[in-house]
Amino acid sequence: RYIPHGSVLLAELPRLNVLGKPQGGTEWRLLFAQDHGRAIKGDGRFDLYTGVGGEAEAAAYAVSGLHRAYLLVRKPG
Repeated sequence: RYIPHGSVLLAELPRLNVLGKPQGGTEWRLLFAQDHGRAIKGDGRFDLYTGVGGEAEAAAYAVSGLHRAYLLVRKPG
C-alpha cells in the first residue's frame, strides 16, 4: 500500500549463517518491491522472499524484529 512496485529499499537485516540461523549483528541489503504481500497484517511490516524449501522458510522466520528500512527515491531536478 505504501511502497510502489519496482521500488528500491535499503534494509537492515539480521546476519544469518548458512543454516538460516541468526549469528549476531546486522547487515544492509538492497531489496526490490515485487508484490503487495497480502498476508501481511499491520503497519511497518513487509514480506521478504528468501527462496523455496524448508531452509528458506526457516531463514524467512529468522528475519524479524525491529530493524530499519529506507525507501530510496530519486532526488528531484
